[in-house]
Amino acid sequence: MTDSVTIHGLEEVEALLARYDMRTEVGVKRIVRHTAESIKNDAVRSINRGPKTGKQYKRGRNRVHTASKGGEAPATDYGFLANSIKAAILNQGMAAEVGTHIEYGRHLEEGTTRIRPRPWLNPALQKNVGTMMRAFRKMLEDETR
Repeated sequence: MTDSVTIHGLEEVEALLARYDMRTEVGVKRIVRHTAESIKNDAVRSINRGPKTGKQYKRGRNRVHTASKGGEAPATDYGFLANSIKAAILNQGMAAEVGTHIEYGRHLEEGTTRIRPRPWLNPALQKNVGTMMRAFRKMLEDETR
């Protein structure tokens, strides 16, 4: 993928797996899969539904497009970016990659010399990382009881 974030099963968690039974490994895989899907869904949602307060201009004969301002998730026009975002499960379920193969996804995320960033992937990651860490902690606490 051209623009992506990778969720690893975390080295500490993998080391702890050696001490726990198969339920823990299954739990890690479930958390990784769920987190990847949540990140993907939040990224798509930010593009498709997030507020757009940039300039308005005509697209074609009967359409008006409202662009995003710098700092907002990109405004969708035809849905190519949003529809290209995928969550791939890797390393037998112990890692996941969320992103797009579309080159301009990175340009929108990070900005260029001509446009300010319109982040769509990192905010989705940040929104989900705390939930993922709490799920890992709870799973490990439950296993040690």
